[in-house]
Parts: sequence; C-alpha cells; structure tokens
Amino acid sequence: MPIASAITKGITHYADFSGRTTREDYWWFTTAVVLTSFLSSFILISTGPSALAENLSWFLTLACLIPSLSISVRRLHDINRSGWWLLLLFTIVGFPLIAYWAVKDSDPGANDYGPAPF
Repeated sequence: MPIASAITKGITHYADFSGRTTREDYWWFTTAVVLTSFLSSFILISTGPSALAENLSWFLTLACLIPSLSISVRRLHDINRSGWWLLLLFTIVGFPLIAYWAVKDSDPGANDYGPAPF
C-alpha cells in the first residue's frame, strides 16, 4: 500500500531536510496532508465555533507544517534543486514553477543531494 508507506516515511523523517524523496511518496504524503486539512476544516465547520475544534485544527496544521516542508525540500533535492527554491512560493511566479518541479520525474542515479531514492 503506497499511501501508508509514504505517510510513514514522511512522519518518520519529519525533520530530515537532507536526502531525496520520490515523486510518488511526495504526492501521497501531500494528499494525506490535504485530506487531513479538509477533515479538520469539516470538523471545525460542522461543530460550530468551539475551542476544542479550533485547537484541533491548529494542532493538525502545526503538526503537518514541518513534515510538509521537509518532504518538499527532499522532493526538490530529488530533481537536483536546492530546498531554498521553496521561497519562490512567496512570489507570484513561484507556485507554477514549484508545481512543475513537484510533478517532474526524478533524476536518475545519484545527484548533488545523494543516491536515487528507492
């Protein structure tokens, strides 16, 4: 089951900003984070304004922040780009470029950031 493996890898390497991550692992993990965010928002909306729901939403958001950043950096490393390129997300042109790189195929073999992930 690739999604369970990708989530496990993303969580166990939650603060590992070195190495590489495959395109498949990146997208499965990102899908899980987005679904978690939607579930959190649904709970927040359906229960009405309550401190418990808001705290749960904030907790899930913060819990996913560092793993999402680290897996994004490792994904950029997989195509031989520095993780600093993520700062482009703060510009107008950044999102399309980062999205393109996120769907780009992995570099075959070793690159500047390590051996090919398996």
